[in-house]
Amino acid sequence: AVSVALTQFFEAMGERDRDRRRDRDRDRDRGRSRGRSRDRKRSRSRRRKDEKKSRSKSRKKESKKASKWEADPQTGLPPGIVLPGQQRVGAAIANSDGMVVAPRVQSIEADAQHVRSLKVSWAKGASVTSQELIEFFNGAVLAVTGQNLAQNNHNVTPVHSATIEGSGPATLEFRTEVGAAVGLKLNGIEYKGHKLTVERPDDYEPPEEDKFASLDVKAIPLHELLGVPRPENPEAKVSIFNLPPTMPASLVKDLLSQFGHLRMLNVMGDPTTGLIKGYCFAEYEQLADVDMALKGLNSLVIGANVLKVQRLAQPKPAGAPGLSPSPGQQQAHSMTQRIVANPVLAMWVKHGREVGSQPSSVVQLLNAIYQEDIMDPSDLEEIENEIRDDALHHGEVLDVLIPKPSKDGDHVEGLGKIFVRFNDVTSARKYQAACNGRKFENRVVCAAFYPLERFQAKRYVAHD
Repeated sequence: AVSVALTQFFEAMGERDRDRRRDRDRDRDRGRSRGRSRDRKRSRSRRRKDEKKSRSKSRKKESKKASKWEADPQTGLPPGIVLPGQQRVGAAIANSDGMVVAPRVQSIEADAQHVRSLKVSWAKGASVTSQELIEFFNGAVLAVTGQNLAQNNHNVTPVHSATIEGSGPATLEFRTEVGAAVGLKLNGIEYKGHKLTVERPDDYEPPEEDKFASLDVKAIPLHELLGVPRPENPEAKVSIFNLPPTMPASLVKDLLSQFGHLRMLNVMGDPTTGLIKGYCFAEYEQLADVDMALKGLNSLVIGANVLKVQRLAQPKPAGAPGLSPSPGQQQAHSMTQRIVANPVLAMWVKHGREVGSQPSSVVQLLNAIYQEDIMDPSDLEEIENEIRDDALHHGEVLDVLIPKPSKDGDHVEGLGKIFVRFNDVTSARKYQAACNGRKFENRVVCAAFYPLERFQAKRYVAHD
């Protein structure tokens, strides 16, 4: 009986130990499962954090993309952004005390070789200040070159600075080498009854060959004199449609180059297929080459395609003023005279001025974009987004509309305009005042109001 009892006892103890081991194994397995679950959760959490960081970095990179709007020259901020305690007065910024903030001077590289510097001396007893010298030489250089700063959109002048050491001499610093070469030719010019001596600085080292020895001052373009980008010439631009999609871009360039030297060629391509989209834009150096290209390429048959070539802007009428018209010519061929001579055009201009001056919740931007800027849908979307982001600084924006060009070159009403519709007229007034006269893609923008009823009717010109 005792042995039976002991046997039963040990069996019971063994079963209890087995039960305990099973419980321990089960708990261990559960712990491992919970650990693996925690690891998976941690891994997913890390991935989410990494993705958020990646998206944040991507957004930061996108936000650093250069804006097409030119920064405000008074503040360096995007147009429409005014610092606390300031208010906008027309195109200027004024502090709360009414004082207008002076524009910042455009910086230029140091003239280490003194190729842009001149020394100016005068007789003893003459009263001369730095600002007077700057204004005098700016006027003299523009006069001898026949240029007019009214055609300059960069707000710069030939002379950058002037420094007078005591009672003299003075050191003039020009923006360009060619500007200094023109200033050197003013040696002996009279100022305040005294002859000025204009020469190179004492530490100037002349080059082996003087590239300005035979300089024709009347042939110097204004952009070279001021050191600014060459202005675009819309009259020298053409658009070509119905190009065969299989035609390589290099062959398009060879075809157009037969009629003159190309300054710019933009062949629109499809990155997915590697083929061209069938149209391109080109700019020639000479206007005469544009006429030759129009005659030679328009209606030209290439394979099964018939080319359609047209000028992006209408040429000036014969006898229109050039860069340096005389006062008589300027008066006879002024824009006002041409408008008065054309009753229909005069009526349109008068109507446009009346419409554009009446406040509305819709603002139209002119001269901000060209047709070739928006042929690509991605470029069009990028411009729309940038216009919308800028307009939101002034109020609630309901719509941004840019008429899309036709791929076959057909006429599109309002092409080249940008329309921004605000929720209220006050926001539209602020936006119009901030954008008018500003630069977008280095083009001076004209901002005017547009009738809401015509915009809602999808009529994108101010006259019928």
